[in-house]
Amino acid sequence: MKKKSNFDANLGAARKFAQGDVLELRSQITALDQKSIDLILTRARSHYAWKNEPVSDEQIGRMYDIVKMGSTSMNGCPARFVFVRSDEGRKKLAKSLKPAKSYGCTANCDCCI
Repeated sequence: MKKKSNFDANLGAARKFAQGDVLELRSQITALDQKSIDLILTRARSHYAWKNEPVSDEQIGRMYDIVKMGSTSMNGCPARFVFVRSDEGRKKLAKSLKPAKSYGCTANCDCCI
């Protein structure tokens, strides 16, 4: 019989914790109201315009913490994020984009790929 590795044991413990966490949340929220459904599903839209304001490290960290735990195919977690914040990085990124899509990389804004 093969002995479980620490990785397997830790993964099992993490899975059990996550499943318990979801069950707890579902017991507190049994249904969404119509405004919540509209906000996240029915009337949700992709953004196409942005404010010309800096994004703080804290905001980026919070957004990353939310999306890194998103559902993925077969729990494979295929998403990888690169945050481009320097002028030099944006110029390099702009070279790999079509001209119509490169504006955000030449403007003074943060990029995430």
